[in-house]
Amino acid sequence: MGKDPIRFHFTSKRKRMSTIIENCGDTEHGYDKRCLMKGLSEHVLDSCSHYLDENGEKHELTNAKKGEIINQI
Repeated sequence: MGKDPIRFHFTSKRKRMSTIIENCGDTEHGYDKRCLMKGLSEHVLDSCSHYLDENGEKHELTNAKKGEIINQI
């Protein structure tokens, strides 16, 4: 069994909360840890440098891609 999740509780300064889980089972793509966030969408997006596409492939989060995401929000 994996370790207990690490939690960063919501604060009015951060405008988000985060939980890091280990041993989530995705060793196929080499991402066995996950950081789950919820909160103000712009703050969550500002915390991201990469994203996983529908095939689980890692890509750099470019300004163009950020723009696409903001338009969807």
